[in-house]
Amino acid sequence: MLCTKFLRGDVMLDQQTIITVLLSGGTALTVKAASDGVVKSLVDLWNGAIGHYIHSWSEKRRLIMEEKFIPSIAEKIAKIPDENLQEPKMSILGPTLEASKFYIEEEEIREMFSNLIAASMDSTYNGIVQHSFVEIIKQLSSYDAKFLSAIQNCIQSYDLKKNQTIFQRTFCIMPDFLDFEKNSIAITNLHRLGILDLIQYLQLNEFSQKDFIINSQIISDLKKESDFSMQPHTYVLSPLGINFKKVCIKDTL
Repeated sequence: MLCTKFLRGDVMLDQQTIITVLLSGGTALTVKAASDGVVKSLVDLWNGAIGHYIHSWSEKRRLIMEEKFIPSIAEKIAKIPDENLQEPKMSILGPTLEASKFYIEEEEIREMFSNLIAASMDSTYNGIVQHSFVEIIKQLSSYDAKFLSAIQNCIQSYDLKKNQTIFQRTFCIMPDFLDFEKNSIAITNLHRLGILDLIQYLQLNEFSQKDFIINSQIISDLKKESDFSMQPHTYVLSPLGINFKKVCIKDTL
């Protein structure tokens, strides 16, 4: 077990205490909880969600859990002001831990689970954290997560046509995201999950990402063909998407 430690108030918390307090269902990481030690190794929830899988995990996965996942959660919790610290809802914590064991090797997904657990213990996010966030994270790829992180409020895409026949749907590129096929899949998935809302046929006049597409080499070459046309679509972050980003994406991806 690692000896990683985090300062909480005037008490130094080791990783074991953080895990135990987190999973014991007690009010998390208060000075009293820390000083009392609550050093019951891994409580039933941990054993039920992850513990019985550890023996079959590779050494690599075990180290990722101990060196990255748990410390990431602990570091975020340590930053929560005392007045905002609260007991996490088991309906959020339990499913999140259960799901996380299958994604421990995927950094972006692992980080979203970490953010969700920490947010569930911060009263600032009351009313924002949703049970559905666990299921949404499970259905995102690492690329989807990074792509969503790059979206501010909205994103422009186009259906590309030749002779009025669509040959490429949801064409979209952004700086650092030039693979339009992957981008199309990401947008489709985010829309399917309710993270993005589609505003049909609305084209934004002042939109730097739109200019990035229009001025790209791919579009410049296609424009040389007389039968080429573009049908714009604007996707905006839905209310669900806005809250999901606040809780699970933040500035960590």
